[in-house]
Amino acid sequence: MKLVNKLALLPVLVFLAVFVTACSHDKGNQAQPSPSTQSLDNPTVGEKIEAPLAETNVTIQNYAYTPASIEVKKGTAVRFTNLDKTGHTVTADDGSFDTPLFSDGESQTITFNQIGEFPYYCRPHSYMKGKVIVVE
Repeated sequence: MKLVNKLALLPVLVFLAVFVTACSHDKGNQAQPSPSTQSLDNPTVGEKIEAPLAETNVTIQNYAYTPASIEVKKGTAVRFTNLDKTGHTVTADDGSFDTPLFSDGESQTITFNQIGEFPYYCRPHSYMKGKVIVVE
């Protein structure tokens, strides 16, 4: 093959290299939408909030929050996931947040933007109790 023909292939090879690199870029860092969210700055359900700094999980199973008490940094979103067949809520003792009743397999997320201790309970099952401790 003549040198002229080989040089004609060079732009095609560069294009293919760029195309393959762009297509294989890691898309795992894209943000995923979260389920229903509340923020302690304005605890209205469905409000628009800024993305949380971090996220942690609390499971509701056998009529208990697990873990029952958690410590998180200010700005953390806590996702509560119900694994019971019956509906539950996450309701602050002081009324600063209150989720709607949510069913088996559903989640509610609350972002904690204020430092302090936030005890909560389930409205239909008031013996179910938990606490979120928010630190700087």
